[in-house]
Amino acid sequence: MADIVRLDKGRVNERILEREATADYRRMEQASLKRRVVLRGPESKRMFARYFHSMQLNVYYCSDIARLSLTSEQVEKVEQHIRDAVAQASKELETAIAGAQLIYQQEGIEDTATYDTVALELEVGITSAIGRQYIGLLEQFDALMPMLKTLEILDIISSTELDIKRSNLKRLVFGPAKTARRLANDLRRRASQAAKAADEQRSLPPQDAQPPLQDGSQTDTPPVATTAEAVVRGHSPGNSSNEPADEQSETIVAGAESIA
Repeated sequence: MADIVRLDKGRVNERILEREATADYRRMEQASLKRRVVLRGPESKRMFARYFHSMQLNVYYCSDIARLSLTSEQVEKVEQHIRDAVAQASKELETAIAGAQLIYQQEGIEDTATYDTVALELEVGITSAIGRQYIGLLEQFDALMPMLKTLEILDIISSTELDIKRSNLKRLVFGPAKTARRLANDLRRRASQAAKAADEQRSLPPQDAQPPLQDGSQTDTPPVATTAEAVVRGHSPGNSSNEPADEQSETIVAGAESIA
């Protein structure tokens, strides 16, 4: 009997991955923890393909590359900001999952809607604690979306309510990735400014220094006048008074005559 339903054989996943740019890990030399990731929902697949690798690369720049030219305090502040963004998003997803589970219990729901497309299964290398936490965030979102779809199918929430919830939850998931990109770009700008300032400092000429003495004759003290020069100028070398030179000469002559 011919099949009357045609189901996806993996082509959906191929199209999702083809549309995203290839992540370039060639400059990342550190080790990574390999983990098998399974995502089933279309939104979680697309957000993984679009944001996960770019976030890992931005976090790597913040945590490793930026430390070469910036202070540890600047880098740690950025890392903590990204961690807080991921933690806050995860907390809100946990609250949404708990709320959906409560409705399940109240309504006596036992089955959850499933996807007919092939799940996206990949082995990814996790390079940081933030990357591991972000994978957990994607998995939370992937678990929540079919629960909300189940509530919509059973007329517990409307299609409009589902669409609003989906949009808000997607912003929660890609928010930390955009935060990491913005902060990494800010660190790149700071590092560029620091490098430019260092280059300008090296290009400055050395401070003016006093030239060395030549033949031992250079000195800041003016030369001492000889006796003849002192007499011509009107002062004797040993005279500390302001008497003219001719009066001193007469005194000297008179003293010589008296001795004779």
